[in-house]
Amino acid sequence: MESPEFTLQIALVLAVVLVTIILFITEWLRVDLVAILVMISLPLMGLVDGREAFRGLSSTAVISIIAVIIMGRGLDHTGIINRSVRTLLRIAGSVGVDPRLAALVVGLAASNAFLLPTHQVNALYMGPGGYTTLGFIKAGAPLSILFLLVLVAVVTLFY
Repeated sequence: MESPEFTLQIALVLAVVLVTIILFITEWLRVDLVAILVMISLPLMGLVDGREAFRGLSSTAVISIIAVIIMGRGLDHTGIINRSVRTLLRIAGSVGVDPRLAALVVGLAASNAFLLPTHQVNALYMGPGGYTTLGFIKAGAPLSILFLLVLVAVVTLFY
């Protein structure tokens, strides 16, 4: 089998991906700005046509991911997250629970994302796969219960 030829288009795509990853990791520019720059630069370089570049914006998965980023930024910017954490640590300390344990349990419980398609990957294959929120709840409820039972058991045994 013959290997594909390394073309200028492949080199350009790899360069865009590399620059995008570097900008995401270093946060020299805001993530949303980087995404818009990539979306604009690909058609300008002739790697995709303009309609194809903007077609992804009509995807419910993309809209959901954008909404989660905006909500997260809003929660952080308003200080709600910091106030919630301080309140949690104060309550834990007042009832005699190690604040580190309380933070660990809340962090692990927050990662329990089996019930709804809240993760980007779930959102991306939800539409094309024909999955529904009710389907996620039916499949995710037993997993969430199992996750929480294991979490409580492990914390009880080892902490």
